[in-house]
Order: sequence, then structure tokens, then C-alpha cells
Amino acid sequence: MLGWSGTSKDKKFSLQIDSSHLLKMGQFCEQADSKETGGILVGYYSADLSLATVSDVTGPPRDSQSWWFSFRRGVQGLKDLLHNKWYSKIRTHYIGEWHYHPSVEVNPSQEDFLQMVKISQNPAYRCSEPIMIILGKPDSSGNRSLRCFVTVNSSTMELF
Repeated sequence: MLGWSGTSKDKKFSLQIDSSHLLKMGQFCEQADSKETGGILVGYYSADLSLATVSDVTGPPRDSQSWWFSFRRGVQGLKDLLHNKWYSKIRTHYIGEWHYHPSVEVNPSQEDFLQMVKISQNPAYRCSEPIMIILGKPDSSGNRSLRCFVTVNSSTMELF
């Protein structure tokens, strides 16, 4: 079941994610309580590379560091996980990052944007257009904010 989808203003980039993956990220957010947390997005692209589909999300690796104002994702276990995803029957791979801001508003920091540029330029990631999803704390009616971005050629665009 589709949980969220968004497209860039220029209509060149789109993302879709199932509600089950949003629920999974929400559970990691609840466990983190008042600290930031996050993980990676695993998925695949359409033939014309205009649509990214999230097929799995991870929580924070064990070597991650988390504070109320910052999150540093670790790497423990991700190499094996991504290797297995790549060689599975349906080939999937790293497509980006997600993280949680423990406030209702989810405004990305300059550090968030710089991290995406670094990932896009790092050949080890093999992801020249990484996606970043930021989730917020649920508001008084229980709705959780979500913002999504894609970094292309060192420039970041929001998906709506």
C-alpha cells in the first residue's frame, strides 16, 4: 500500500514509499524518543531513472551515535545487508538516508544538505542522486511531518 509519494517541481524526480516502511521508520522514531535517529533507504529506480521506489528501510546500525540535536549513522552490518540486497532475486541497492528530528517541524540543517552532497560525490556509495527523508515528531493530532529531498549535481531539491 502506497504511503507517500512526491515529485520535484521540475517533474524529473519522483519517490514512492509504502506505508509499511513509513510505519517501520515511525517505530524507530518512537524508540529514539527525544533523540535523533535514522537509517538507510534501500530500493530501485525505474528504467528511465525518474522514479525511485523504497523497498526497505533500516534502523540505526549499532555503531550509530544519537543526541537530541544530531545523529551520526553508523555502518555496522550495512555492507553485508546491501551485498545481500544486490544479489537477491529482485536487485535493490542503497538509494539514500532517512532520519528523525524530535520536533514537530522538520527543517533540514545545513549539515543535512552537506551530507547528501558528500554522499552524491563519494564513489563508495554508488549513488549520485541520494534521497533524504526527514521525519518529525507527531503533532497533537498524531500526524507526523515528512519532508523528502533529492540531491543532484550538488544541488538539493524538495519532493512534494
